[in-house]
Amino acid sequence: MATMIKYTNTDFEEITQQQVSKSKEYHKETYENGELKLIQKYWMKGRNVETSYNGGEYYLSLDENLEDIINQYLPIGISWFFYYNKVTNANNDEKWEYQFFHKGILDRKGVEVYNKNGELLASCIKDLLTNDIKEKRKYFYGDLNIFKRIDYKYPYYTFNYEDNGIDTIFVHDEDYRLNEFLASNEMSIFPWNDHSYYHDFEPLLPTGLNI
Repeated sequence: MATMIKYTNTDFEEITQQQVSKSKEYHKETYENGELKLIQKYWMKGRNVETSYNGGEYYLSLDENLEDIINQYLPIGISWFFYYNKVTNANNDEKWEYQFFHKGILDRKGVEVYNKNGELLASCIKDLLTNDIKEKRKYFYGDLNIFKRIDYKYPYYTFNYEDNGIDTIFVHDEDYRLNEFLASNEMSIFPWNDHSYYHDFEPLLPTGLNI
């Protein structure tokens, strides 16, 4: 098994060991066979500028037991995301279930889908008691030369769903209903029939190469 370590800042941009020693916050990322396995998050705490292990993110392989990994890492740090049940498609998009713990208590759980560039494509939250799904969203980024925005890391469109259908679309600090969106100038750059992935909330994981 090939293991690689790299360090990043809070924006997940790679930094050097020398920069780590001068950073108030940084991440240590562990990769196994080229795939992200573990993110350990550190921050400087107290007047003595002491490095504190704040928690991080763990990505389970299919042969690992979720409960075992949670019990192993939960006593270390404050906040942990545990990602499991990974599913991929032909375009290397990834769907993960996750559980988030804060101070040892399960705070949130849900599902997230990422494309091969690490951009969030879809997300939802599951009720901790009933597993009912809420806060259903999909995200579109697009070519920055066309879908221009100040921060490329944020999506150009955010689609919000009620049940399986669209409730609102968030564009440029405004919420559109579907009929308003279809009648807007956005159709000149986002032909609706060419983006069927966003028409419904399901499926979360794209089934085609183009979305």
